[in-house]
Amino acid sequence: MQNDIYIISVLIAKFITKNISVDELQDLESWKQESPENELLFKKLTASENFAQLHSMAQRYDKETAWKTLKKAIHPQPVFRLKTWYYYAAAAILLPLLLLFFFKGRADAPVSQVSKELQANRIIPGGNKATLMLDDGSLIDLEDEEAFQLEEKEGTKIKKDSLGLRYESDAENKKIVYNQINVPKGGEYTIVLSDGTRVYLNAMSSLRYPVNFLTGFRTVELTGEAYFEVKKSDKAFIVLTKDSKIEVLGTSFNVSTYPEDEIVRTTLVEGRVKIQLIDENEEIVLNPSEQIAFDRNNKLFSVKKVDIASYIAWKEGLFYFKDWRLKDIMIYLSRWYDFDVEYANESIQLFRFGGKFNRYDELGPVLNLLEKTGKIKTEIKGKTIILCKNKNYQNYEKKAEFN
Repeated sequence: MQNDIYIISVLIAKFITKNISVDELQDLESWKQESPENELLFKKLTASENFAQLHSMAQRYDKETAWKTLKKAIHPQPVFRLKTWYYYAAAAILLPLLLLFFFKGRADAPVSQVSKELQANRIIPGGNKATLMLDDGSLIDLEDEEAFQLEEKEGTKIKKDSLGLRYESDAENKKIVYNQINVPKGGEYTIVLSDGTRVYLNAMSSLRYPVNFLTGFRTVELTGEAYFEVKKSDKAFIVLTKDSKIEVLGTSFNVSTYPEDEIVRTTLVEGRVKIQLIDENEEIVLNPSEQIAFDRNNKLFSVKKVDIASYIAWKEGLFYFKDWRLKDIMIYLSRWYDFDVEYANESIQLFRFGGKFNRYDELGPVLNLLEKTGKIKTEIKGKTIILCKNKNYQNYEKKAEFN
């Protein structure tokens, strides 16, 4: 795609105001991927803290002047390769003008009103945030970007850096001391336990664990979703959930066990795991690419081969839905983007969709892609997503794919 200031400014303005088409979104993504500088420029121009500055710039222009500027930009001179700083400055000047023309087709909306509605209708992705509860009950907010080191009881060192939390234990410790990490809605966090096991925690999840594994087992307790990369050891590593006991020696697997979910799943990536369901005597052994799904309502389970990529995509910075119900998609998204959902038509919760997209993009373009299937319409009101059936949609059996 031609590296043109005007074209890129138009696409960014359409992205912010949610007027961007699927093709235009793909063009914008292609441009972002051309260089790290383009990605940085995009983040700067769409950052919420820059809106006030952009709108202040727009206020310096009356509509006639703004329109003349845009008409001139429609027929630009041949473009030469610009330095990043100059490209950013030029795009930033055009962007506030374009926002006036593209914001829901209401060119005469006051800039202050546009600013409020833009802010209200932007639902941004989550990020690294969690709370650490020490053995004495004290809490530490881990969202702060500053690194730190502290010492828990019995001498175990806890270090925080840009990669997450890391425990370094003293082999002479004799007392079991527990910590718990709680990840809120709109959060994720990574922790390396004292044995070297790395745990990736998804939104609305918690993990309780000893700061040093002193017994014959390495036992942790999980609520929510986590991906485990277990360090090999003679000591079995055990994950306790509300529904099961998962035992491994050294392996990688994903566990999804949210309290509100009807189905809980354990998906094995590599190695071998043994699973014992609560109130069941039978042990189930999983091999790589196998998944056990337990239905909490009827107390039945099934084991099958699955495409593991779709179940660990969140850990790789993606969402990957394969023939999911709309209801399940929205529950999963709401944990990460922190929003509420309302359905104007209850029946649409059973509509099925498939697709893959960047977990760190804003929600607006994702909703636009869902709408492009022709099955539903969406509306954002503050932090609430309202979903209704597209009146032109013919209810035939076809799975909707979006990318």
